[in-house]
Parts: sequence; structure tokens; C-alpha cells
Amino acid sequence: MFLDKVQTLLRKYDLDGYFVQNSSDVLYLTGVHFETEITIFFPANGRATLLISPLDYQMASELVHDPLIDILKVVPPKKTSEVLQELIKGVQGKKWGFDDNHTTVRQYDFLKKALPDIELVGKCEVFVEARICKDRTEIEKIRVAAAIADSAFIEVPHFLKPGRTENEVAAELEYIMKRKGSEKVAFDTIVASGPRSWFPHGTATNRRIEKGDIVTIDMGATSGGYRADTTRTFIVGKGSESARKIVNLVNDAQKWGVEAALIGKTGKEIDDACRSYLAERGYNDDFFVHSTGHGVGIDIHEDPSISRLGERPMEEGMVITIEPGIYVPGKGGARTEDTVVVQHGKPLILTKAPIIYY
Repeated sequence: MFLDKVQTLLRKYDLDGYFVQNSSDVLYLTGVHFETEITIFFPANGRATLLISPLDYQMASELVHDPLIDILKVVPPKKTSEVLQELIKGVQGKKWGFDDNHTTVRQYDFLKKALPDIELVGKCEVFVEARICKDRTEIEKIRVAAAIADSAFIEVPHFLKPGRTENEVAAELEYIMKRKGSEKVAFDTIVASGPRSWFPHGTATNRRIEKGDIVTIDMGATSGGYRADTTRTFIVGKGSESARKIVNLVNDAQKWGVEAALIGKTGKEIDDACRSYLAERGYNDDFFVHSTGHGVGIDIHEDPSISRLGERPMEEGMVITIEPGIYVPGKGGARTEDTVVVQHGKPLILTKAPIIYY
């Protein structure tokens, strides 16, 4: 899909070629998610080659439409390493990059043994740079994923009742998303209720929801290989005064974060907009224990970082989450999250599920 863009970056980084084995980068280049281990290699100029097993060859032949990607079936007993050795002989250049963020020791050893005369350079920045700003087609896929999750969130008040388990709620939500067209959940659905609501990553369990519980629901759908990420916090019944307070404060802090997500602002500055608002109201880092957000796209967590470590300024087309939270042991926790697009003017909020005040 984006081979030309990536090859331009290879030339910027003075690389003669690149090996791709990370499934997310394979999807980015081909538009197809493969369950098996795939290798794509391509020079800084010219055609790419997708090395694939007979298991996925038919699917690749039908679904990979980039005219610059050749598909080569590797039939046992021949090994991928042997095919690579044959192909690399006809390629100019000795300095080839690979993704040192995801390549395993086994994969690296495989490349070293297969290509003893090639200098391997760890350069994950190639695909970080390629993927960090989304084009209109990518943003539309994320928008569709967000709309699918929205359709499930709208139904929450109808089935979030005392006596239901967190797993039952998660299953209901995932069923709705699947029925509305989600390819798969973007990540394990979080339904954290009552005393578990102060666990930021409280994946659903068999705990039964009780009247007065805070319930944090964090979920996402996938469309065209791209994901969206949404969190809303609910109170079952009236709830306590402290529960209502933290939910409403987090909702307000999240608005400050969204408004700060402007071109030129750093991830650190966006994080500070949320963090300062909560700290001024008595909820410092002891209660806001994670970053304000992250990039999202093919992977649920991508660059840029929206945190105190986020030095990179925002650029048009970055898709990020804004998700401040408060977590009070013994009382409960709350988080509100939207997926937004950084653009000229106000940020575009892709996730439309209602944010409820109590």
C-alpha cells in the first residue's frame, strides 16, 4: 500500500534495502493481515518481494494488489533463508535495515546466517516515520472502527445492570461490534467494576456488578486492519458522591486534553494539560498513574507518545488517544478516552459515544 513512501525513507536513512517481518508492517505494505510469519524484502529502489508459504499463497495472490510487490511461494523442503540468499545476489547494496523494535533474536540470527555479506542495521524509525501520520484512507478506516464501537457503547445503559458479570457485559459489547462489522476486537475488552475500577487495565472477569458501582469500559473495534480506542465510565444507579466527583473531573480533564491536541504541541504539553487540571483539584500523579495517551492505527499503541516523555510536536494526520484517569484505592477509578485526529484547526474527534456526567 505504501511502498513508495517507505522507500523514500530508506534513501533518507542511507539504506540499500529493508527486511520486514513484523506483521503490522506487513499489513501496512500489503493491506493484508497474515497469521503466519511473513518476510518482505525490498531495495531502496525497485520492486519488493513477498516470501510466503503455500498456506497463505492463494490469499496473498487474491488480496495483495500492489503492482510493485511480487509474491513468491516458498515450497518445502526449500527454506525462506535459501530463497533470500538467491534473491539477494541480484540486488545492489550491502546495507540493509530491519525493525529492531520487533525482530526477535531468532529472526536476527536467521538473517545473519542467510546473508553473511550484508550489513544489518537496526532501524525501526523507517516504519515509525512511515506510519506516524495517517492519510485520508487510513483515517477513514479508523473512523469506521470508532463508529462500530460507538454503536456498542450506546447500548450500555440497557444492559449494564446489577447482577451481570463483567464478562457478560464484555461479551455483549463484543457481539455488537462483530455484528456491526468489526473484524476483531482492537484489544482485550476492559470492564472494571466496583473495587476493580481502580485497576487501569482491569480486563473483564466473572465479578458481578453491584448497585452503586463505578464501571470503566475500555474497548475498540477493527476495520480494514485499523483500530480505534474508546473508554467511558458509568455509574450503576446513583453512586456515591466521591464516585460522581471523580467521573466528572476526568470528563472535564479529558476535554482539556483534546483541546490541547494541536499541530505544534508536544505530547508532553498535551499530557500536562490533563495532568495539571487534575493535580490542581487534588489528584496528582499518585492517582493519575499512566500517560495521557498514545498513537493508534494498525496497532493499538503506536507513536507518538502523549506523555511526559512525548517530546515530538504534533503533525497533521497523527491519530492519538486522550485518556486521563483517576484511580483511588478503596474508592474506585474512572477514565474517559477519545480517539482524535490532529489537523489544522480543532482536533477531529472520531469517537462519538456520549460522555456521561453524574
